[in-house]
Amino acid sequence: MSSPTFRKSDWVIDADPDGLSSSQAVFQSAGTMLTGSGNNIFDRVSSGAEEFTDLISEDIKSCASFDLENWGKAFFSCIYGDSVVETWREAVKKYNSTIDGLEGEWSEAVGNEFGVDVEPLSGDPDKRADDLVDLGIARQGKYSELKLQAETARGELEEVAERVNTMLEDGPSSEDNIEYLVRSGLLGWAPYAIFGYGQPVPIELDWGSGEEWADKFSEAVNSGGEIPPLLLRTLDYLNDVASRKLANGESLSPEELDFLEAFYGGLEGEFQAPMGGDLQGEDLGVLALPQVLGDRADLSEQERELILGTLADNLIFLSNESIGGNFEYLPGSVQAAALGPNAMGDDHREGEWGSNFIRLGVLFDHASGDSEAGTTFSANLTSTTGYALLSNLDTTELWLGSTLFDKSQDYYLDAVLDVSTRNKDANYSLLVGDFDSPYFGSEDSVLLEDVLEGLFTHDWSDGDIEGRPAVTGLTDWIYQDAVDLEGNESERTRAAEAAVGLIETLANEEMYNRLTGLDFFGEDGSKVENATFTALNPDIADSLVNIYAAYIDSFAGQAGMDGEAIEFSWERGSGDPVWNDSSGTFEMSPGDRLVFLEYLLGEEDSAVGVVSALETYHQGHLDRMTTTGETENTGASAARLNALVDAAFHNEAIRMGLDEEGARNNKERIYSSLKGVGSAALGEIPVVGIVLSGAFDYSAESAKQDLIERVSASIDSQNPSGGAHKSSMWVDVNSRLHVLDAFLDNNGGDLPYFDPGLRVDGRGPIEILSDAGIIVESEAGFTVVSDADEWSVNSADQDVSQALKFVLQEAPVDWIPGIGDTGGQLADSFSEAFSDSQTDYSGLKFEKEDMKDGYWADLG
Repeated sequence: MSSPTFRKSDWVIDADPDGLSSSQAVFQSAGTMLTGSGNNIFDRVSSGAEEFTDLISEDIKSCASFDLENWGKAFFSCIYGDSVVETWREAVKKYNSTIDGLEGEWSEAVGNEFGVDVEPLSGDPDKRADDLVDLGIARQGKYSELKLQAETARGELEEVAERVNTMLEDGPSSEDNIEYLVRSGLLGWAPYAIFGYGQPVPIELDWGSGEEWADKFSEAVNSGGEIPPLLLRTLDYLNDVASRKLANGESLSPEELDFLEAFYGGLEGEFQAPMGGDLQGEDLGVLALPQVLGDRADLSEQERELILGTLADNLIFLSNESIGGNFEYLPGSVQAAALGPNAMGDDHREGEWGSNFIRLGVLFDHASGDSEAGTTFSANLTSTTGYALLSNLDTTELWLGSTLFDKSQDYYLDAVLDVSTRNKDANYSLLVGDFDSPYFGSEDSVLLEDVLEGLFTHDWSDGDIEGRPAVTGLTDWIYQDAVDLEGNESERTRAAEAAVGLIETLANEEMYNRLTGLDFFGEDGSKVENATFTALNPDIADSLVNIYAAYIDSFAGQAGMDGEAIEFSWERGSGDPVWNDSSGTFEMSPGDRLVFLEYLLGEEDSAVGVVSALETYHQGHLDRMTTTGETENTGASAARLNALVDAAFHNEAIRMGLDEEGARNNKERIYSSLKGVGSAALGEIPVVGIVLSGAFDYSAESAKQDLIERVSASIDSQNPSGGAHKSSMWVDVNSRLHVLDAFLDNNGGDLPYFDPGLRVDGRGPIEILSDAGIIVESEAGFTVVSDADEWSVNSADQDVSQALKFVLQEAPVDWIPGIGDTGGQLADSFSEAFSDSQTDYSGLKFEKEDMKDGYWADLG
């Protein structure tokens, strides 16, 4: 029997790996032609670093026959074919390498006599005979071992061959084949890059994989090695998916959520805080990464930003209930930071909490604007920030070298609020008092009041904060949703209920005492005393002015102001809905409205906004009068709002310790700041645009501009000493002038008929109006000059008022169906409703003696 010998020739197959490369070149050449891009096109798309559309040259995109979907399919067929050939080529190379290795191992074994020390011929014959038997056994054993390995390799090659045949037969439409090529690392991100979400990705997304990649990530960070690019691309991919699903009202898959939760949980305790802070040497999780990666000199700023931004967005999305996330899915260190210092359970750990909260802010500073945290996470972050600012914790030195409430930390607190206030449901739950925390608030200390005081009385004028401070995000969304005419009723209801919750909370006695009487130093270094929170934070004031403007009809409502005595004790009926979507209003007590307006008038720019909105509202109601014929409600509403603003001017001046003259001067200053600015400048005031889109149905730009011009003229024509309190003569002139303007517009510029014998001090009505510059005649007929700067008289001129009355006394209002009044009667009806209502509101004004314990006694 011959001895067995392992020969490579017995295992050779008819396949040349190098020859297969020419087949791949065909596919690669076709892919290059389809995209118009250079070499390595397959590597670029499979790496996931570039979008497929970015790889297509502009010449091809501009081609009339270009169809992205079909172009993508064609290109994918090329990369698919290349990957199939590569699969076979790699399998052949691996097989050949295995056989070569086995042959080498056999040769080595032969040279070593298979490990048997054979007795030489000159030695003991019996021992040599035994050794030769052992040699034969060892030879057979080694041969069998190598033969088994070769057969296994051949079997694996045959499996791949069968798979390759199937892939060639099925083509690129088989999901199973695509997933096989992705998992093998050949297609990489190509299917996702070309076809989008739903395609297989190179990393298995499940709990075990998340833990495995957490270990790899931690090892890379701690050893100073490269952060795995495949992991970063996967985390970025999950952010893209989360953003898309959030927009579409969908959820991440359980596997995607498991991967993220396991990954971030696996980072807990893996990193040490660098030396230099009070927590040096402590093992931390993801919160330590801004510091740890910041100390890596091998990372560029762009690379560091990419890594931290990806991680921040992952955490934010992981918490979002709308896409299947949850606050409890977050790592424990992040949850503890969000819950606040009281959650630490130990007073001496406040410094530890403060450090970690700032670390969270540093991480969130890298987050994109597309990510949105969950309701619970967001509400916790916002309330914790406000409560902590209110408590003014005396924390120990933090890792950034200062205490939590040093101005240098405002930037990072702002970063936290920038994330937390994006969630409207979280903002809503806070403002209506639905959010409860086991760590803040008590029977003696209402959570919402503490949070608002902390947020609103903190000086956010940090020069490092770009644009508006993020705290305004808590309220900005309210007016944005209120004036979004394309939004749905549930969104408008949510915004309105949040507005009412905010206003009623700010206006109560406890909050009034907390939010007024503030002393601080202005940006110019001068000391400001006895101020409101709005003076301290003008951006917050601006946000609140916009809420007032968006709900200006509600501020002008009749709840508690029905023409008799002011009913400060008015309350909404139990179970009554807050928002009436058909009328676009909600009801509030007069006291709540009054105090809220006082806050707004405590800051000069917001006071300008209040006056702008008031004048726009008044002019808008004149428009309503001339388009619907309704005068009683329009006149009364304008009067109520006028009276509230007038009283708020007075009361805020009294609170500041001014006398009646000082109060009047304060009003004059605000009105004077608006006089003469012109319609163009007035149109830049945000509140005007909001009122136009929210309170009135002015869709045409020309109608908006016309209204803005009339608002400007209205402000310019008023007597500053009158402030917000309009004289009855001023109201008469404006209402009559408005009706005359409408008449001329609807009658081709022709004047209405009136008795030509009518005279005012010997002059005819048209002569008076023409000489005053109020009307002009051209070939197109008569027109009204709305710009009061071009008039030669004051708008409250008695002769002008009488002349307008004569002109309109027989003018038909035939452009409004069903109205039998003359133009004069229509204008007088509005004026009467305005003036009759106005005289009932003296009870809104308070004097110094009306204040008790820092609050208006009638409101307590």
